[in-house]
Amino acid sequence: MTYELAKQLKHAGFPLRKPRNQHIAFEIIEDSESVGIFVYPTLSELIEACGDRFYSLRHTVKWFAAGAFNPQDIRELWGESAEEAVAKLWLALNR
Repeated sequence: MTYELAKQLKHAGFPLRKPRNQHIAFEIIEDSESVGIFVYPTLSELIEACGDRFYSLRHTVKWFAAGAFNPQDIRELWGESAEEAVAKLWLALNR
C-alpha cells in the first residue's frame, strides 16, 4: 500500500491503528505538521471494514476486489496488491 492511499483512508475515516513497533509505522504530515503515526491496515482489517458489502477478492494480472454498492450493483476495483485493491474498494464504498 502506498503512503498516499493510506493517507486517503485516514482522511475518509478509516480507523488506522497506532503502532506498537516504530519500524512498521508511517507518519502522516500535512502542512509541515505531523497528524500522527499509524500502521498500514492489514488485509483482514480492510475486508472486515467493508463489512457485508465485500463480495470477493481475486488475482489475475492484478488484484481485484469486488463489493456491492447496492444489491444490483457489484463493482470491482483493482490494485497492485490485495491490500491496495480492498483499500480502494473501501474508499469507493464509503464516499
